[in-house]
Amino acid sequence: MSFKALIIDDDANGIQAIKNIIKQFDFPAEIIGSAQTLEEGVSLLKKHQPDLLFLDIEMKNESGFDLLELWEPGNTKVVFCTGYDQYAIKALKKGAYDYILKPLDYKEFIALFKKLEEEQSGNKFGDSSKNNGEKNKLTIKSPGGVHIIDF
Repeated sequence: MSFKALIIDDDANGIQAIKNIIKQFDFPAEIIGSAQTLEEGVSLLKKHQPDLLFLDIEMKNESGFDLLELWEPGNTKVVFCTGYDQYAIKALKKGAYDYILKPLDYKEFIALFKKLEEEQSGNKFGDSSKNNGEKNKLTIKSPGGVHIIDF
């Protein structure tokens, strides 16, 4: 299955980096559009209803979190791609599907698409029948090291 994906990032280089990783490693995603402002992004989201949204957090005079106030994700999985690790908990509370730090690492995309494919095949993340009582964990890479958060 190929996932329809949209990218919202105020930095054209950030948009291109995501496109390059998806193309270079042949991830099962079709980039159906990109936007550099939230206004453009909301318009594209309503028009295309993507499976995945790659969303930056800190943009010129805007925040990716603001988008979540203007638009209801529904079935769209929001993947934050940002250079700031301090927003990870807030992103989780806002319903983020994943959180990838910049500079982007293709290994993070491997983990993302593996999780998506497992979910598609019925092996859902956090399914208590497969969880065996273990806590869910969020792993965040930052310049200061790797942080593991139980939730």
